[in-house]
Amino acid sequence: MGGKQSRSKSSPFHGRTRPPGPSRGKVIDMLRQAVGFHAGGQLAMADHLYRQVLDLDPQHADALHWLGVLEGQSGNLAAAVDLLERAVASNPQDPVAFNDLGTAQRGLNRREQALESYARALDVKPDYAKVYSDRGAVLHELMRLDEARASLEQALALAPGDVEALLRQCRVLAESGELAAALEQSVRGLALEDSARTQGMFAEALKTVRFQGPAAGLQELIVRAIDEPWGRPNELGPAVASFLRQVPALKDFIARAALPPDLSAGPSLQALLTDAEGVRGDPVLLAVLRNVLVSDAELESLLTLARRAALIAFGSGGVPSPALLEFLCALAQQCFINEYVFAITDAETSRVAELRQRVGAMTGSGAVPDAMSVILAACYGPLTSIADAEALLQHPWPHAVSRVLEQQLEEPAEERRCAALIPALTPVSAGVSQQVRQQYEECPYP
Repeated sequence: MGGKQSRSKSSPFHGRTRPPGPSRGKVIDMLRQAVGFHAGGQLAMADHLYRQVLDLDPQHADALHWLGVLEGQSGNLAAAVDLLERAVASNPQDPVAFNDLGTAQRGLNRREQALESYARALDVKPDYAKVYSDRGAVLHELMRLDEARASLEQALALAPGDVEALLRQCRVLAESGELAAALEQSVRGLALEDSARTQGMFAEALKTVRFQGPAAGLQELIVRAIDEPWGRPNELGPAVASFLRQVPALKDFIARAALPPDLSAGPSLQALLTDAEGVRGDPVLLAVLRNVLVSDAELESLLTLARRAALIAFGSGGVPSPALLEFLCALAQQCFINEYVFAITDAETSRVAELRQRVGAMTGSGAVPDAMSVILAACYGPLTSIADAEALLQHPWPHAVSRVLEQQLEEPAEERRCAALIPALTPVSAGVSQQVRQQYEECPYP
């Protein structure tokens, strides 16, 4: 009894016989679970199950495919390419696997190989829109712009709502010099998906355009691009200036600003304030004044005259219309942005000095100056240079005035508060060093 017992011949482990593998249904269940984990972002669990399937069936095309995709998402592009090449070898009729292989090859800068993979995908599925889009992106990277455009046009013909293809087409059109077409496509993209990526593409397309005529349907988008903003507002300045020059009312006043100085005064100058509803209420102009450094010489001349006209009309008192007040508030913000670069006459200098002294005396005594006096003072110099100007923040104001006070009083105060909290690694005591520090703090690098 103590001898070694023999195994039953009916045992599944008898001799060299291996245990039977799991059923096909079990493999399918494992793969389904893996894909579920993958879609849910549980990549470690998905990876484990994909590899279990491949342990059982090393040529399982779907497991090879999705594990390759997972490796690509994890940044392991070489491993991804290896797995995806095995996947398409196992199932050469899978266009999705060929497309994913092309994407992984593109990530390794193997662009010609990627084009071959995309071609194989289209051999299997000629109407595969995503392949045309991805192929267009690779052709763009190779600067084969005509081919890229054709491929992306095919993608959009098959899938008109493909935002990614639209964005790619915008870039190709812009680099091909078709700036108006690029802007048109970016507007189409915004209509499909109002998101950070489509907003950014609109701003990128807009900044390269110079308008030669009226452009319908862009006003609201331009205002949003500047106000929200969708990019760096100053980069939009030249494009938006060309847009504004197509506004009929603004064209007339730009022409008036170009007249000799003796014709830019009196009734002609006052017309800027009394007859310019189409100018002062233009939402694009207001957005530009509040946010963009105006570098257009003609617009600068116009704004310089508008400021002078306002001082003549309201420097000694008076109540403007709400629309005019909003325009002048935006003008005050522009003057602050451009560091008061607009030209000023001797007569203006004298009147402004009296005005600012009057506002300072009122704030110092606890009185509340009228909104127009505050805004005119802000048009000619920062409010922080007026004694006791912070007292203005204690009173209610129209929204447009409050924005000026926020820009010229609240934000500088917050900057000073933050500056006091910044630790100094070494003392700055030498006179020249202090001057340099002041210069960089006032004019920091962008």
